[in-house]
Amino acid sequence: MKSFEVICKSGHLIDPQTGKRVILMEDHKYTIAGAESSFRAPNEQDIDKILKNSGQKNVRTEKVDADRFKKLLSAGSKLHFQISGVKRGGKEFFPAYSFICIILEDLYVYLKKDRKNESYTDWALSPCKCRLEECMSGGLMITDYLLSNSLNSLFSHTVQYYFPNQRSGSANVFETFSLIEERPGTGLFSGTSTEIRINEKLAILREKVSREYGKPSGAEK
Repeated sequence: MKSFEVICKSGHLIDPQTGKRVILMEDHKYTIAGAESSFRAPNEQDIDKILKNSGQKNVRTEKVDADRFKKLLSAGSKLHFQISGVKRGGKEFFPAYSFICIILEDLYVYLKKDRKNESYTDWALSPCKCRLEECMSGGLMITDYLLSNSLNSLFSHTVQYYFPNQRSGSANVFETFSLIEERPGTGLFSGTSTEIRINEKLAILREKVSREYGKPSGAEK
């Protein structure tokens, strides 16, 4: 068993003799000792500080006409996203994690300014308040249900808060998030009493909007 004397600097454990970080390994058990004043419970200011340093800015929607907005999903819809695992030397260094989030208001896509719907990529995602709900696989205990103003920022915030310096916080939101359906059952994931079905990616829903845009009401699909 190894024993280290470390100093906490900016949330990292530093060996004062070498000046290097001491990295804790996933799913290993540690005994940490220190003065009573060395420990405290986290608070909202801690979360805000981490999220402000994530490098992600709030998403702003272009100023476009109202008829260029199309509703993609209703408030209360749940989405699945995955943060990929990390391999080093051909071995799994960090596992992959699957999460569920909920959108707290209707989610819209809009046709970008000066675009004519010549491709589904002419459509962008509007900001939408959302909240991290649970980790479905990977064994991570959710301690804070992160709130964000967009799905892009929620992904980045989840990486920054739970996996700092381990993974990239960038993602293609249309390919990363998928609509889920919950049904009573034995559960797709262990420990759940609800069956989780991962359905269409947002990219597929966007393509449907693109195909239907401009068609007369009641036109044959």
